Amino acid sequence: MAQRLSLSPSALPSPTLSTGIQRCARTLPSGGYLQSWKGWSVAYTHGWIQDSWVLILPLSLRGLVSLLPSVVLGLLLQNGDTNGSEFPLNAMFYGSSLESYLRSSLTRLILPTLYSMVLLVGLPANALAFWVLATKTKKCSSTLFLLNLAGADLLFTLLLPFKISYHLLGNNWLFGDYACRALVTLFYGNMYGSILFLTCISLDRYILLVHPFLWRGSRHVWQAAGVCVGVWLAVGLGLSPLLRYHHSQHVPELNITTCHDILEPDTERELAYYFPTLVVLGFAMPFVLITFSYGGVLWRLLRRGQHYGHVVRLLVLVLLVFALCFTPSNVLLFFHYLQPQPEWHNRTYTWYVLALAVSAFNNCLDPFIYFYVSHDFRARLRARPCCWRGDNKSSSGRAFEKLVLPQRSSEQSQP
Repeated sequence: MAQRLSLSPSALPSPTLSTGIQRCARTLPSGGYLQSWKGWSVAYTHGWIQDSWVLILPLSLRGLVSLLPSVVLGLLLQNGDTNGSEFPLNAMFYGSSLESYLRSSLTRLILPTLYSMVLLVGLPANALAFWVLATKTKKCSSTLFLLNLAGADLLFTLLLPFKISYHLLGNNWLFGDYACRALVTLFYGNMYGSILFLTCISLDRYILLVHPFLWRGSRHVWQAAGVCVGVWLAVGLGLSPLLRYHHSQHVPELNITTCHDILEPDTERELAYYFPTLVVLGFAMPFVLITFSYGGVLWRLLRRGQHYGHVVRLLVLVLLVFALCFTPSNVLLFFHYLQPQPEWHNRTYTWYVLALAVSAFNNCLDPFIYFYVSHDFRARLRARPCCWRGDNKSSSGRAFEKLVLPQRSSEQSQP
């Protein structure tokens, strides 16, 4: 999501500085990014579970609720440190490269348009998916992981109005430094939380199909609930360092306050180690696990013949969407910190910004991939409420098949 404009000593005025956004780059919580030295970002968050009779509020949401005071403080406090530091434009850059970028159609028109599309499609789609999963479906491990994923996507769409307004106002942040910190943290948390829940879903499907007797019954559901809580704790702890730094900087020449676009030199140096590690642990390792899991699932299903062809196609689609949405932004982020030359950042910055915007469309695709692709699921939405609950006596294997792509036959049990 966010990108950054790092303030580096090498970015001070110099007659040899090349054109473009010199050695300054920082992740903006709104999704834009500026060419630069070191810095970038992306994020996500959410989840909960329901049993046959009892609705268990997600313990994982408590971590998200704990961030709300930061947002409130950022909205209320408008002076002092809540607005971050002030940096004269001519002290950071030589020439008008930064001003040109901040006032470009990319950041003021294209990015808010893309994020508005994600908001208009993703908000109702994920809200509907979250409601159906929470209240109208039989609870099992796969449903629980899908519910957390839908919750993470839903939270992300609720953050988009802040990013959209930031870009439409000329990359001007109005809500204070605390709110900026919270937005940056939640934005990254959303991305990596979604990746981890996609990983949980793939591993769960692998276990249910390849090792169906490993986890069974209600105990499996509670184990899955513990995994969800663990995912949110890992995301919260992993992203908590972002709350330490000032992410908003006032640029007096432009009369704007950027959010996560300009970083102080010390912050930039520390994050130069943080973000590559985050990419490896939050993206590369989960991607390997997802590839292994879906590879095992596809191998097992293909051995069973054409009857599972529709499931195979869906699993391939899920893997492709994951790769297309998350791979470009994370790869660019990783190499952004490994290659600190300003020329490199000037060439790749625009692509990185667009990659972040593309990654946001995962929030729109998830509901269609896991639910709306199925004719049976659409039929359940139109059916009587008493017809929405499946047979609780289904085996783990049947539960897996129904969740991946529900059967269209009349064998669906009625209560």
